[in-house]
Amino acid sequence: MGTITPLRFSGTYEDEQGREEISWLLQPSAHSWRKPETFELHTVIRGVEFHGSDFEGLAALDRDAAAAAGLDPDLCDCRLSGGLPVQVTATGGQRIVLAEFSCELRNGTAEIVRVAIEIDGTVHQGTGEYFEDCLDKVQRTFPPGTFLMSCHTCQWSGPVLHYQNVLGVRCCRDAGRQHLDAPPNGRHWRVPVAEWVPDTHLCARYARRTPTTPTTPT
Repeated sequence: MGTITPLRFSGTYEDEQGREEISWLLQPSAHSWRKPETFELHTVIRGVEFHGSDFEGLAALDRDAAAAAGLDPDLCDCRLSGGLPVQVTATGGQRIVLAEFSCELRNGTAEIVRVAIEIDGTVHQGTGEYFEDCLDKVQRTFPPGTFLMSCHTCQWSGPVLHYQNVLGVRCCRDAGRQHLDAPPNGRHWRVPVAEWVPDTHLCARYARRTPTTPTTPT
């Protein structure tokens, strides 16, 4: 069974027609035939509902309604933003902060992603092509003793195989030994996946990755 619970967070949508506030819903996938379990995003833009497994893969449920609203049914040439809650360990203990992100889409792909996390009055930022790249850059700017507690830094997270995405990662928690023994850049496709999870997700099985445990190569 998956560990993701529905999460709502605020954001914005912006294109050449203007900018508007939107609400994101991140929840377990409604497609029960998908194994392993995964997640999906939902939002409403100008009255039209969009959904997908990633920010770069959102599609309108009603393509005619999207066109009538002046929107590309497969979102492109726009900027998406939001603030995903993420847990960190820092001075004073564990706390929840926001991973503020923006994602500029061009022709259906994410070309520029920015992530910023503020801790104790200091804003830590990273820019790249993918959400996980940005989180890597953000964390490298943290002071000693501060780190993310999420799937992104968990030793059970595995590489995204065959394609890149902005937000998600493979969780291999139920095949721990096999996952840890797999070479960094090969044979990970043989490791059973418990579920696909957002990089900012945190479950009770979290175990922080150390320099002696595998990284999540891209």
